[in-house]
Amino acid sequence: MARKPCKKCDETGSINCPRCGGEGFLKDPQNRFDMRRKPKRCPRCKGTGQLPCPKCNGAGYIEVSSDTEEPATE
Repeated sequence: MARKPCKKCDETGSINCPRCGGEGFLKDPQNRFDMRRKPKRCPRCKGTGQLPCPKCNGAGYIEVSSDTEEPATE
């Protein structure tokens, strides 16, 4: 098996969380002018702003068959 770089995550193994936009917290649109309220931590990424890449499962590369250049199926 050969390894092919994952183009979805640029070989990092992670992508920005779509729920918080990679910020790690959720903005409250009703209180955007109230700076005393703390933003809520994003429950999807648990405050990191990143999620494992769904295409390579966080590895940064995809295992491909040498002869077909297709992703290997398990």
